[in-house]
Amino acid sequence: MPLDFTIATSLKIAQRSSPILAIGAFDHEALFTEIAPAGPFLSRMNDFYKDALFHHGELTDVQSEIRSALGRLDEGSPSHSLLEEFLGICAKAEAAQANIYVFCD
Repeated sequence: MPLDFTIATSLKIAQRSSPILAIGAFDHEALFTEIAPAGPFLSRMNDFYKDALFHHGELTDVQSEIRSALGRLDEGSPSHSLLEEFLGICAKAEAAQANIYVFCD
């Protein structure tokens, strides 16, 4: 049961879309242990069993927070790779003027 990331313009579309990234419980726990304390945006995903939403209008701030967290991680770590992927998802969503939905399966 991973956390599934989807880019969409509405919840209804997101619920019908295939995830573009999935994070398992082990990787999720490692990520939030390594970046502690998480900022206000990343903290939305702190609870593995709770859905999260990132509105397209706040994605610039989300990306800034991700970059800050990346600076606290070793480049070769799995958590670094996950945040790099999330950063790319933010860029795609921003370009599409869409939201990022994170669903607990």
